[in-house]
Amino acid sequence: MMPDILKNNLLEGSALSLVKQVNDIDEIWIRLKSAYGDAKLLLKKKISEIGKINQLWKIKDPEKVVNALSKIINVMKDLEHLAVQHKIQSKLYYGDGLDRIYQLLGDNRVTRWLSIICQENYDEKELWSQMIKFLEKDLRVQQQRVLIQEKVDDKKIRSVNDGKQGRQNIHLTGIGNQEKPNFCDDPEGLDA
Repeated sequence: MMPDILKNNLLEGSALSLVKQVNDIDEIWIRLKSAYGDAKLLLKKKISEIGKINQLWKIKDPEKVVNALSKIINVMKDLEHLAVQHKIQSKLYYGDGLDRIYQLLGDNRVTRWLSIICQENYDEKELWSQMIKFLEKDLRVQQQRVLIQEKVDDKKIRSVNDGKQGRQNIHLTGIGNQEKPNFCDDPEGLDA
């Protein structure tokens, strides 16, 4: 999964050509590192991918929120793996990565996040891991929200359709079952 995400979203041109047929993430990084050198530059490029994700606080559609949260989590996990693999954790954890994530989340999510961690004394690496857990929990909540909304929408559609169907049945059966008076057969009824 990570090799595909890396190849499909982050690499292009000669870098993509270099690893296009490789499916092992470690082999991909070895080839990229030997061809392009500095793993810190790779980390910097990967962190810049955060800026390409839509800001969560601007998104109203729950399905798009789920999509954005998934992207953020995947990028954070990829960055974590990259930092460990190339022994550049300090660059990741003491850089501006979390600040970029905060900008994506918006005030409400950052406030919820801070209320969770305010009593703790996490170092930067632990903050990163805890942020991933926080976002994964938020992702599950948003996925449930989408499912609930789909159920509500389905019930509304069924209710509207049932109402239309019921009115059609009443309308059609009412005409068919209704006896029409025939005044011509009962001349006395006209005079009465």
